[in-house]
Amino acid sequence: MMNNPTLQQQNTNFSSFLVQDNGKVYLPVVGEVEVALLKLRQIDSLLALPEYFGKVYKGCFVRSQFSNNRVIILKGENGMVLPIQNENMTVIEAIAASGGVPNNVRAKNMRLIRGDLQAPNVYVIDLSTVEACGA
Repeated sequence: MMNNPTLQQQNTNFSSFLVQDNGKVYLPVVGEVEVALLKLRQIDSLLALPEYFGKVYKGCFVRSQFSNNRVIILKGENGMVLPIQNENMTVIEAIAASGGVPNNVRAKNMRLIRGDLQAPNVYVIDLSTVEACGA
């Protein structure tokens, strides 16, 4: 299938659209679509429906992906921005990708801050109770 030059050209013609702070994305032809709290597969299925791209393209399929989601990890005086590669990334995966928990950081009193920074949801996480499994 990928030996067909027409298909190769079509597969590389992707557009990027930004989800606004209100959870909506504006798409040409379709208009504004609410995508907040949806997983990527749900967005794909929604946009392929007849009331969206399905009204313009017969038998269409949609493939969504994250392009600018990130996690900010602060460790004492140090910090880093970590791009999210997987929509199901866990807190443990984010910490591991940042190099783990240093010895001088208290794993008992970690904070997960989510949502609007003007009124964030703050969760206290105690990772000191997590035990390593023997090999």
